[in-house]
Amino acid sequence: MHFKQFYLESLGHASYFIGSEQTGEALVLDVRRDVDIYFEEARSQGMQIAYAADTHQHNDYLTGICELPERGEVHLLGSARARLDYNVRGMGDGDRLEMGEVTFKVLQTPGHTPEHISLLVTDRDRGDEPVMLLSGGALLVDDVGRPDLLGSQEDIEHHAQDLCRTLPEKILKLPDYVEVYPTHVSGSLCGGSIGSRLSTTIGYERRMNKMLASITSKNEFVKQCVNLGELPAVPSY
Repeated sequence: MHFKQFYLESLGHASYFIGSEQTGEALVLDVRRDVDIYFEEARSQGMQIAYAADTHQHNDYLTGICELPERGEVHLLGSARARLDYNVRGMGDGDRLEMGEVTFKVLQTPGHTPEHISLLVTDRDRGDEPVMLLSGGALLVDDVGRPDLLGSQEDIEHHAQDLCRTLPEKILKLPDYVEVYPTHVSGSLCGGSIGSRLSTTIGYERRMNKMLASITSKNEFVKQCVNLGELPAVPSY
């Protein structure tokens, strides 16, 4: 499996290129606006971008996902819960995409946004256990994705409750060694205290993430999530 993270410091944004060494196919996740870098990576690796997906509809940057099919035969994937104005293959909880030795398993992980998905990645050349989680805006480094970017105060509290269920039921059950690669990294407006590193592990976050310390108390967790005084301003667009 070929894996590369692209970090855009100005937006605190990370996107990902995952390619199969067996088939030469690649998937791009959480596509940034300038898509040339993905095609350059594909050419350098002798691969072809076959799939692209966004983990959720973003509030802090413009996606370039719709440009990819204009440049080649790229199939777009998205959450089955998302209402999108472009054609995608809707993926629900537990759905899988096989790409040579690489398997992507979709986890429905609402909270940061209602339609949010994360991708659990297995590299069968290394074994049958998952090796990484592409967590989007669900679990971040030292933080979680803010739930307040959509809707009323009542909606915000509902999203925070969703996140309180998502984390222990879908993410924190994963083994400690699973690497976590979020979309929102330091500098993003989608978290209040995102750490400076560009990746983490389930084990580290389980032990060190202060937001997760209150996960056993739904009321306390929701209170922390919606403490808007500690969050950056909502992007104007």
